Amino acid sequence: MIYNQKISWKKIWENKGKKVRSKKLEDLLSLNGHISPSSNINVKTWREYINYFIKKHKINSNHTVLEVGCGAGAFLLPFYEKKINCVGIDYSNTLLKHCKYTMPKAIFYQTSAIDLTKCKRFNYDFIFANSIFQYFKNFTYAKKVIKQIINLSNNRTIIILLDIPDKNKYNDWKKTVVNNIGRKDFKKKYSKLKHLFYKKNMFRKISFLKDHKIKIFNQNLIKKENSKFRFNILIYK
Repeated sequence: MIYNQKISWKKIWENKGKKVRSKKLEDLLSLNGHISPSSNINVKTWREYINYFIKKHKINSNHTVLEVGCGAGAFLLPFYEKKINCVGIDYSNTLLKHCKYTMPKAIFYQTSAIDLTKCKRFNYDFIFANSIFQYFKNFTYAKKVIKQIINLSNNRTIIILLDIPDKNKYNDWKKTVVNNIGRKDFKKKYSKLKHLFYKKNMFRKISFLKDHKIKIFNQNLIKKENSKFRFNILIYK
């Protein structure tokens, strides 16, 4: 694929959604970009990753889980299989078709992460955003997304933001990707469509989070090459 000024992340995801007909979790992982030259996760590892949250937080069929930026539904499917109430949003219509096909009883909305008004009809016990912050256009946008999530939460809601690129580890990440795909392909892929990297302290300084507890920890919950360059955030009352 050629990356130029006319190509956006949204268009890339829309195109990916057209190319594969989902039949199993492995297909959804591929559609969500988790099976690629820079990220190769098998189904067993992925299920262990999701089951960690289910066991850690005792998530069950009485709970409702929202995923912001659900893509083709790879993250939500293990919850859905355990009869947990699932809601997902994504801006890609083609990827959402895969969600609806594999999880017909779940609720999905086509909307951007910056506008979650369609999701207000439910009370959420858990809100996840897995590996989407690198695709946001700037830090202002990212803060607006978090504010939208906070507006959906209640005193019981646990917010879990996963796989956020660490600004302090950018150079190490770049070196690893260049070694994997070559400098020429790196420039072609990331010169126009950059990944956004974050300072951990940015989240601690967000004013509307002052009444919340925040825990920041390294992304060591799943074994993949990018994990060592990323961190997770837990937000709760």
